[in-house]
Amino acid sequence: FVMNNVLLAFTRNDGAPTVAMCGMIAGSLFNIVFDYIFIFPCGLGMFGAALATGFSPFVSILVLLTHLRRPSRGFHLVKTPLRVSRVPSLCAPGLSSLIGEIASGVVLLLFNLVLLRLSGNTGVAAYGVVANLALVGIAVFTGLCTGIQPLVSRSSGLGDREQLRRLFRWGICTALAIAAVLCVSVFLGAEPLTAVFNSEHDPELAAYAESGLRIYFTGFLFAGVNMVTAAFFSASDKTVQGFAISLLRGVIAVPPILFPLAWLASSAYATWKEYHRHIEQIKTIDAMRRSDSATNTILARCLIAWVNQKSLILYRDEDGTLQVRAIDTAGREEINKLFEEYQDE
Repeated sequence: FVMNNVLLAFTRNDGAPTVAMCGMIAGSLFNIVFDYIFIFPCGLGMFGAALATGFSPFVSILVLLTHLRRPSRGFHLVKTPLRVSRVPSLCAPGLSSLIGEIASGVVLLLFNLVLLRLSGNTGVAAYGVVANLALVGIAVFTGLCTGIQPLVSRSSGLGDREQLRRLFRWGICTALAIAAVLCVSVFLGAEPLTAVFNSEHDPELAAYAESGLRIYFTGFLFAGVNMVTAAFFSASDKTVQGFAISLLRGVIAVPPILFPLAWLASSAYATWKEYHRHIEQIKTIDAMRRSDSATNTILARCLIAWVNQKSLILYRDEDGTLQVRAIDTAGREEINKLFEEYQDE
């Protein structure tokens, strides 16, 4: 897998982007086709899926190796000693990409933890729908960043500032156009996209996922610009700026924004839920006052409604009139006594 990515970069930067694209397509198609073959016809299950994924980079590498046989190639495989002093300068341009990949895992973990607390397993499942579809958008922006990298590096090496400005402007405009298309597609197709992952037709999951998709994909208008800017700085030998942008977007800025928003959302949701619970209790009491049959049904089930940490007791007095009493939770003996007194009713 690692060697495949290395060869892809070398091949693309050596003036053969078509070969690099063919290698990626060949490996991806192999993965898709043999996932199905190994899982279903061969009955290998998850092992079959892992096997297909593990072998797909070999297919891509075989295609990429054809570039090394071309006389027009610029890169050649030669024996050379390892110079440790060059390692930092070689790794520096890739720091922004490294942080971006790490940040994806960190953000996924943090979001899952917060959603598990706010809305339980259903919320986590809904975010799984959003995250899987968001990977498609991230992949498109990653492809854009990968495509402009050799162009920016070449112009930076030549000192062509005018061309660098044009590349940056084209990159930003392309990112905004892609983000707009993604946003419109998700806003119009959120329901069918969610249905693909919601085979049990869970209405709560569908509601969470549909609203989450629309909110999340709106952020691509900013995320795309951010990714292109970080890639541009890294490719033009401004590694510190590229690293700083990736670090801020992926690691530093997320927790200080996520946790306060989660707390506000939790408080708002709890208030909304408490409000509706009180409304339902009021409706229930009103129905009991109006309907004798409803009163008997609820009393027979010994209803105790929870209101402001007090027990709401409903019973008939000696005259047969319905009474409602709020007793603090400390008075459980009094509650039991009331129920014993009126258990016949």
